[in-house]
Amino acid sequence: MKSIKNLGVVKRITLNSLFSIFVFLMVFTIGFSLELKAKSKKKEIKDFFQLMEETIVKKDIKKLIGFYSKKDLSFFKEKKRELNSYNHLKDLKYKIIVEKIEFKSDNIVVIVSNKTSYKQHNRVVGNFYWTNNILRKEGKGWKIVKEEIRDFIKPIDIKLNVELLPDKGLVKGNAKIKYEVLLPFENSLALKLNRGLKIDKLTDGKGQKLLFDRLGGVAVISLNKVLKKKEQGMVNIEYSGSFFNDSKDSGYSQVCIDSSGSFASWVTRWYPMIANESTKCGGTIKYTLPVGLKVASSGLFKGIKKNGNKEIHTFKINQPLNFSFAAAKYLHKSKIIDGIEVAVYFLEGGEKKAKFYIEECSKMIAFFKTVYGMYPYDKYAVVEVWKDKVGGLGGSSEQGMNLFPTGILPDDDSYEFVIGHEIGHSWWENLISCEEVALAEGMSQYTGALWMEYKYGDKAILSLLKNGFNTTSTQFSWSYFYDLCTIPQSDLPIGINIPGKLMILHSLANKKGYFVYHMLREEIGKNNFLKGLKNIVKKFRNKKFKLEEFKKEMELVSKKDLDYFFNQWFYKKGAPEFKLKYEVEKINNGYKIKGKISQTGDIYTVNSEIGLLTKNGYDIRKINIKEKNTDFSFVLKTKPEDVVFDPFYKILRWTPDLRKIKDLIKINRLIAGHKYKRAEEFIEAYLKKVPYSFKAKMLLAKVFLETKRYKMAEAQYKKIINLYNKYHKDYFSSIIGACKIGLGKVYDLSGKRAKAISYYKQIVSKSIESPDTRKDAIKFLKTKFKLAELYHVKLETLKQYQGKYKIQGLVFSSKIDIDGILIVKGPDGYEYNLVPIAVDNFGMIGNDSLSIKFIRDQKQLLRGFHLLKNGKILYKLKKTEK
Repeated sequence: MKSIKNLGVVKRITLNSLFSIFVFLMVFTIGFSLELKAKSKKKEIKDFFQLMEETIVKKDIKKLIGFYSKKDLSFFKEKKRELNSYNHLKDLKYKIIVEKIEFKSDNIVVIVSNKTSYKQHNRVVGNFYWTNNILRKEGKGWKIVKEEIRDFIKPIDIKLNVELLPDKGLVKGNAKIKYEVLLPFENSLALKLNRGLKIDKLTDGKGQKLLFDRLGGVAVISLNKVLKKKEQGMVNIEYSGSFFNDSKDSGYSQVCIDSSGSFASWVTRWYPMIANESTKCGGTIKYTLPVGLKVASSGLFKGIKKNGNKEIHTFKINQPLNFSFAAAKYLHKSKIIDGIEVAVYFLEGGEKKAKFYIEECSKMIAFFKTVYGMYPYDKYAVVEVWKDKVGGLGGSSEQGMNLFPTGILPDDDSYEFVIGHEIGHSWWENLISCEEVALAEGMSQYTGALWMEYKYGDKAILSLLKNGFNTTSTQFSWSYFYDLCTIPQSDLPIGINIPGKLMILHSLANKKGYFVYHMLREEIGKNNFLKGLKNIVKKFRNKKFKLEEFKKEMELVSKKDLDYFFNQWFYKKGAPEFKLKYEVEKINNGYKIKGKISQTGDIYTVNSEIGLLTKNGYDIRKINIKEKNTDFSFVLKTKPEDVVFDPFYKILRWTPDLRKIKDLIKINRLIAGHKYKRAEEFIEAYLKKVPYSFKAKMLLAKVFLETKRYKMAEAQYKKIINLYNKYHKDYFSSIIGACKIGLGKVYDLSGKRAKAISYYKQIVSKSIESPDTRKDAIKFLKTKFKLAELYHVKLETLKQYQGKYKIQGLVFSSKIDIDGILIVKGPDGYEYNLVPIAVDNFGMIGNDSLSIKFIRDQKQLLRGFHLLKNGKILYKLKKTEK
């Protein structure tokens, strides 16, 4: 029995052993199979990104978009718009390295590093970043269903020491940047630094040397280790050299080191910055520079320490910022208002100017608090930099201050729309890192418009959007259409960033973009729009922000689907055109107005107004348009004098006047050249095609005035005022002010001084008049208006002024047109008609504040010209060729 039992044990042991071996083999086989499948998948993924890399370099956009899933249509469309920008890159190089693959239940997470470079203005532009990619099987292949920048590191403190050597044009510096790791795994990071600065030494917190690869303004640093989450570390950089102006080919500069004054915007990478979703951090900056200079800098001033013939100016940054500075012999004044230091650093003007700007800027900041919340920085400063050092820069917004070229800010009248725009950047780009130019520039421009609306009234903003508020401004919708007629390549979809086209997009955002934001406000309601702005500021401060996120925030507050709006206004170029036809039928209880609105170009969806003009003004009716032809029918008790589509121009659109811009330019040129007879013939022909053109009617009045037909000029100006009041009663426009100035001039020239004074006083008493119109009125109240004596220049003499003129990257060219008028074309593509006023001196039609004086040497040879504003030199240009 015992032996039988033992035998049974042996059998059980044997069977158990066999079963264990079987299970082991099964597990091993399955595991081996899974491992093979994982390896196979990994190879598939690596091959996927390898093919993607090759496709990017070939710029095969049609094939490239096939790597992305269409299931999330919003994501797919955004990627498609982004990928199309590769078409504009020259000598594109792209390297994708698959760093890590993680298998999830229904998808794969792939971490990749991206190294890219291309040439712009024959210089290498480099970038390095990490991305998270989520892939999923769709059909037989893999598709990217989500892709985002991997925000794995952030700078938390910087100790920056900068020595400026203005006389030598050099800078030396060292920076200790402390960072914190947000996500684990990476073993390298990118550092931004101005391409003109050489990295002399690069070490970690322990003093160990770090290797790096330089791509233009980006250095890719190997950290010699894999980063761990929440780990803190340090990068020490010593650097030296001269600042390079990357924007010189675009005709402006935001960086300079010079004995007359030095300055640098953070966008020029004048100090080392960790390239991350946010480059901002707090810290301390110490500037070492020659005695006698004052420093305007990001952060709060903490004091000056003397060191021989040099001084050390210290600034403390208490909140995450990107840093900018300016150093020169400044008049500096400041005042604490509502806990914020408001300061000026002026190179021109005195105490009165300083006080004026501090008070005006304080009012603007107080208003913007009601729009966005508290001003986001400890201080706000208006800082001047020398005009001849910045080229075509009109202003530059930094975090806590704005840089303005000398000659831009008048002594007694704030450049308020432009300052409002630049203060607007405090939120749009500086606090909220805007991905698209349409956001950064368009919303900053709209911020300036909001101030003008607050100060001058609801109807003023509509005039600003269409015709500009100040006659010296070129940033309004009329100039957008001017560009389309004269520089066709100037039009692009405003919501898509295209490398190499950012200056065009900048201009479009300032002319078309902010009008579009106002239309969006009209679409969803003012309260919803302003609520959306405050929500965005709360949610996205110190974060990256995209136009698509802007859309989503506005959809949340309005509960509307805004896809159609953004598709037609942000992601498509151009503008609509509408034509209205109507007839009036007498019925028992009044009049029936039947009509049709036709779209002559691309089909847009708009909510518009139709104005039924009566003796009491407009009876406004709403109409939704989304087809090529839209019928309408209204009943009115009295017969309308006219039926007008979109009477207050709330829709950015082509009008008959805008379609004939080239004809208006022609008329302006003829008047500028004193060819009054031909100009009058052109105006009469023009008015037959566009009978309600106020611009043409104004030009006709000007011809009558300058040819001393004062009765006809008087009648024309009054006719314009009556017609304008009929169609635009109580609607702000500089047209009324210009007509009243015209009437004042007529009465002065007719010997009716008392009447002239009454018209000038009407303009001065109204705060809504444009600054230039008010200045003219004030001037003519003091001194009776006189017609300028005509100074004629022979054609042969004019020919010597033809040629090219340059300063830094700015190129102007002059030529004589077919009518014998001298025209100067600026770097922005605009053509300015010149009026001879004295030997070698020319005025500029349409802008009385600007003039040109051609300069000769001792042998009387033409060497260049000075561009002047109100008699002060803006640019000194040299002639480069005949």
